[in-house]
Amino acid sequence: MIISNKAGKCNGLNPHFLFNSLHAIQGTVNGNNSSEANNYISDIASFMRNGID
Repeated sequence: MIISNKAGKCNGLNPHFLFNSLHAIQGTVNGNNSSEANNYISDIASFMRNGID
């Protein structure tokens, strides 16, 4: 039951949010701003982790 509940939350992730997040990260990487890109990645990972728990 716990596994199916977690899968359901993950499947509810808005694809537009994910696309926009990856696009923002790509822009910061292309702009040679690795520190900000790392912050974006960390924030998104935390958001996704909290959404699954």
